[in-house]
Amino acid sequence: MAAYDEAPTCSKLALGAAGVGIGRPQGWGLAAFGQEGVEAVLDIYARELEAIMRQAGTPTVAAIGARAVLHRGGA
Repeated sequence: MAAYDEAPTCSKLALGAAGVGIGRPQGWGLAAFGQEGVEAVLDIYARELEAIMRQAGTPTVAAIGARAVLHRGGA
């Protein structure tokens, strides 16, 4: 898993977020390798999100719903 993993992204989308910011990694890719670095970071991000979606049984971003979130404890 990356330092900024995609599980929280999936959870936020499942709980109704219209969009999710991905933070600093693309800036690090830009600083280190320019456009190719940004593209590489976004590719890694997309692959990891797709893997999490498969594990949650959601074939598309639109299919992510509250059932994809494990609720622990009480209410």
